[in-house]
Amino acid sequence: MLTHWLLENFKPINGQLELPLRPVTVLAGLNSSGKSSILQSILLIAQTLGNQNAEKPLILNGHIVQLGTFDNAKNERTKSQTITIGFNLTLETEEQKQPPVHYRVPRPPRETIKNIKITSQFQSASPTSSDTSAIEAVKVALRESTINITLQKDPGQGLSFDDPIEASSTSISATIKSLSPTASKEYFESIGEEFIKISSIPEDEKHIATINNANENQKQISYLTRLSHFLPERFFEKYSLHEEATADAIAITNVLFGEPPGWWSARLQVTLQRLVTEPLSAFILDSVRELANLKSVPHFSGQTARDLATWAQATPLKTIAKNRFNQRVKTLLTSDLIRSLQSKTSAGTQYGLRRTTNGVAVSALDLATDKVVGFFSTMVRYLGPLRADPRAAQGFAPSNEPDDVGVKGEYAASVYEANRKQSVTWWNPENNKISNSTLELAVDSWARYLGVAHHISTRDAGISGVSWTVQHLPGHKERPLQSVGVGVSQILPILVAGLLAPRGAIILIEQPELHLHARAQARLGDFFVGLSSVGKQCIIETHSENLVTQLRYHIVQHQDLNSTIEIYFISQNESGDANFTPVSISKSGNIENWPDGFFDESLHQEDKITRQALSSRRPRVTK
Repeated sequence: MLTHWLLENFKPINGQLELPLRPVTVLAGLNSSGKSSILQSILLIAQTLGNQNAEKPLILNGHIVQLGTFDNAKNERTKSQTITIGFNLTLETEEQKQPPVHYRVPRPPRETIKNIKITSQFQSASPTSSDTSAIEAVKVALRESTINITLQKDPGQGLSFDDPIEASSTSISATIKSLSPTASKEYFESIGEEFIKISSIPEDEKHIATINNANENQKQISYLTRLSHFLPERFFEKYSLHEEATADAIAITNVLFGEPPGWWSARLQVTLQRLVTEPLSAFILDSVRELANLKSVPHFSGQTARDLATWAQATPLKTIAKNRFNQRVKTLLTSDLIRSLQSKTSAGTQYGLRRTTNGVAVSALDLATDKVVGFFSTMVRYLGPLRADPRAAQGFAPSNEPDDVGVKGEYAASVYEANRKQSVTWWNPENNKISNSTLELAVDSWARYLGVAHHISTRDAGISGVSWTVQHLPGHKERPLQSVGVGVSQILPILVAGLLAPRGAIILIEQPELHLHARAQARLGDFFVGLSSVGKQCIIETHSENLVTQLRYHIVQHQDLNSTIEIYFISQNESGDANFTPVSISKSGNIENWPDGFFDESLHQEDKITRQALSSRRPRVTK
């Protein structure tokens, strides 16, 4: 669930805004006050992370939202040249089936990600000027991104990382910054070209990730990072070729002399196979000949490193002398192997680059990226304010998502038809309990509760798609959607999208109350609270006083819902900057900080009517 959303210098938001989000979050306010900017920024991240072109940090114009150029998206009054978007994502531990008690085997605790906080700062990819082309004006560059991850022990469940975590919980943070041309030149100056090609990172997209692991005494380490949009996708460590060659040579020599290598890898196995067949250098052959003469042992007549190790271990010397002799041969062989390994790199190369996947921090960051991308690309549902008009038939969704009703609800009929027998978990308004039944039964129950229909069904319309049919009252004839009130067509996509969305999804809806009677508007509040009770999050932009009043009623009825429902009133000051005011609701349902303009028009009208009525009753004074 998204628990916080942060924006800075985005559209009418001047400066920094951090909004706590609840399972049900309502955005209310005057027209053009900035309500939709919150939804657009969430959809912007979903649009970006769902795009296959991972080299673009932020995609301003796509299939969900179109924001124009970077300057169009940036607040026009800010002096800053950046836009900041941040969020806090709390992950729910997946429930796993437990085996029968007599088969249950205790398992050690593993680490799982509980929380991911990301803040990213973006800037225009090219200087803004009057002759900047439209293509260049929409390009965005990542200036900086910070990631904070909270790991926690999960007994017998969760995900296992390479290194153990001793504490019950720990935090890992990473700061990702783009390399300036000067810093990039310094970083790559002594790295061989063959290693730079391995990373396959474009020249103008090089970033450094500085990672801190609080569990490792604030150990800090930096990696060259390849990004997927604004999130780290791969990490490359810079290492000394001399140090690696020395470690490799020692490990290989230990193996040749029948000793434990200390560490081993598939790469070393390949190197060993090559070295045991290649002839030794003239330098080591001369050095070994001098050593044999010095120790008065038979001369070495082999050709390879393996032959040399076998000869040294077979020399006819006493134990202490033999150990010293073998050690001397190992030293000579190690030095020769180091020179051989270093000769494989280009001249002047001192450092290499290699991808790293080891360690808690890197593993956690990799997993965090997967979790964030997975959430925003598969768990965000959106219904815009302009839903499809009633029509004879609705087409099929072009996406692969089985519950994609479209941003206008234009695919709701075909989605319903394909999933009407699908089992869903939902809040039943008829008995106020969580139920498990078919989507068909759930839609009918809510349609009756809202008062828009008795029974909903669909019919095959051939190549045109699927058409809705509505039975308004029991025993009445089913009618096509265009023959009943337009409000039914507006509510059906909301019911299908909400009931069919998976647990953990976030549903963004603009003006769900359109074309609905006041009672149906109010009962929509029950629907959204019901969705939250089965693990779905709703962010609603609305002008409906009835919907908000019903949510106030829920807070009074169930005191624990005070932490479930959050209502914001959005207004603009004289400069055009958006202000977000949390509406404080007491346990008795009263608004403790009633903002000016927050559904107070009816109060003003009642006051004017009362004053006018009193004025009309006064006797007229005649002269």
